[in-house]
Amino acid sequence: MTLIASGRGLLKRANVGQANVAKAEAQEEVLRVQRQMADEAAESQVLGTAGGIGGMVGANRAFANADKAAEAIDAANKLVGNGSQIGSSGGGLTFAETGGSVLEGAKATTAINDLAVAADLATASEAAATTAAAGAELTTAAAGAELTTAAAGGEAVAATQAASVAAGNTGAMATLGTVAAPIAIALGIGFLFNELF
Repeated sequence: MTLIASGRGLLKRANVGQANVAKAEAQEEVLRVQRQMADEAAESQVLGTAGGIGGMVGANRAFANADKAAEAIDAANKLVGNGSQIGSSGGGLTFAETGGSVLEGAKATTAINDLAVAADLATASEAAATTAAAGAELTTAAAGAELTTAAAGGEAVAATQAASVAAGNTGAMATLGTVAAPIAIALGIGFLFNELF
């Protein structure tokens, strides 16, 4: 074998070895990209699951707020009565008067509060009359104090205040805050899991 033939043989073996190394490196690069894509998919899955759980919690809270508002408004309607209808719209109370006009916002709240005070005063007056009719001694000052206490915070006033607060929790921004907070917390936990694991 000549020197040239032996050099060509070595070159051929070197080229085969280099091709094998390049092939192995290409396979390793494919595996690295696949691992990276699998890791990204797992992270996205964790974040999607966490966001879904947070959304579920937030939606349940928003539905619970709507249910509480409906219950509070029903309670206020029963106590205030007089044929008018208390409702809610856009996070505030509405008041449909017996005559057919509908009040919203501050006007509705004022009208509802006035009716609640009147209902509480009527209840206190009935109680005072019942007590006096039963033969108990009631001084004018005691009766006046009882009526003042009723006007300041009777059952109807408390019911209308509860309805106002509950209706405020059903507005667009309140609902957004109710739903967004659990989602943000869940996504934060998801990011933490992705960093730790």
